Amino acid sequence: MEPTRTRNLSRTQNVKEGFGKFTRREKGPSREEIDPSIYRQQDVYQQKLKNMWNPKKWAKSAKHAIGKFFIYQNIAPNKAQGPYYQCMIDEIARAGVGVEGPTPYEIGGSILEDEIEELKEYIDEFKKKWEVYGVTLMCDGWTSITHLSITNFLIYCDGKTVFHKSVNTTGIDKDANYLFQLMDEVVQEIGEKYVVQIITDNQSSYKRAAELLMDRRPHLYWTSCAAHSLDLVLHDFAKFKSVSPILEQAKKCTNFIYNHGKVLHLMRQHCTGELIRPAQTRFATNYIALESLLQHKNGLQRMMTSDEWAMSASSKDPIGKKVRQTLMDSKFWERAKKIVSIHAPIAKVLRIVDGEKLTTMPYVYAAMIKAKEQIQEIAPNSCKKYIDVIDERCRKQIISRIHIAAYYLNPAYQYSENIGDQPELISALKDVVNRIEPSSTIASHALAEVKIFREAMHGFSSRLAVKGREKTDPAEWWFLY
Repeated sequence: MEPTRTRNLSRTQNVKEGFGKFTRREKGPSREEIDPSIYRQQDVYQQKLKNMWNPKKWAKSAKHAIGKFFIYQNIAPNKAQGPYYQCMIDEIARAGVGVEGPTPYEIGGSILEDEIEELKEYIDEFKKKWEVYGVTLMCDGWTSITHLSITNFLIYCDGKTVFHKSVNTTGIDKDANYLFQLMDEVVQEIGEKYVVQIITDNQSSYKRAAELLMDRRPHLYWTSCAAHSLDLVLHDFAKFKSVSPILEQAKKCTNFIYNHGKVLHLMRQHCTGELIRPAQTRFATNYIALESLLQHKNGLQRMMTSDEWAMSASSKDPIGKKVRQTLMDSKFWERAKKIVSIHAPIAKVLRIVDGEKLTTMPYVYAAMIKAKEQIQEIAPNSCKKYIDVIDERCRKQIISRIHIAAYYLNPAYQYSENIGDQPELISALKDVVNRIEPSSTIASHALAEVKIFREAMHGFSSRLAVKGREKTDPAEWWFLY
């Protein structure tokens, strides 16, 4: 005989039911009356022997219970992909049948306090690496839809990033002097000896503030955000007469489809996926959207030649007619394909610097060289205007002396591309070592060892060092060998 389920309402629940009599909600059964399993069952304390030999039944029951919690607490299903989700389930299983979940008071109290202490311990361990690797200080300004202005500071070291602090700058004139004082204060908090570089966006006030900071603290570098700078490269490309009209036509086609429900439904019938729409703030999305249009070319043309389109009101719309004309124009598709192929090398570099899995500093310089070479191969007759834009942005924003030095010290390029004797690279390396190392004695010793690295002598020639040249993170490779 199955055990009965008891209905033990808390005082809070009774009060809620009492107040419910005075509300204007329609009469109907409560969730408690519809779903009796919402109450804790008496048999949670002891499994029956026959059920212990039926793990599939218990697993299914557990999944349903978890699913109900997500559904009725209005938690998005994708939260089940979180890193602590399976860990939570494993710990519940380890605790055994009958374990009680934490109360809201415990979660917001002792458990939260424990998490804070654990995070502090993690950051303390993180700080121990600063002496070995140094840190990059990242400064990012942000404004909410309510016009709340926040400046965030994050610390990057050895492939990991931690939040340092936020400053509410609402209503403050964020000119170069204010930003300089703010950044200088944060450098002081972290410790000047640990900060190798500071990264900001490309606004003139940030750039001027960084120049003032480098004057006061001569052993650190400022570099602009590479992702933002590359996005501006694509913005410059979009100004070309051969590019701008095609991007505009593509945008009009995509917007027309998504602004008309019947056309959108028709598109989904003929295409295997959604079109990507360009964003307002990222210029790279213009090319991603154009590439998406290219991927769905056949489906879009089928849609435009279908009876459903011919019978729709949109086909009579003047804008709809222009959209059909564009999508059926072979010259439009030829130009779109050319534009996407030219922009692909820059988009590839953007994905590298905008990602989180790779330490980008030692790779940016080489990636830009390769991108220019690929553009020259794709468009030998029209590549000059693109290369000029890239070179100008690299000179002003993307590539600094520290990027060139990191390229030189990257074993993946030093030995495969024979760059050891290039004067420009050696000059950049000397400048960087001289700037970041306050001791001239140590700096001279470091430069004297460059020959050992360049000619792969001593530990640099070991079997493991050679194997790890292209597979190991450059900083870690130097640490090991």
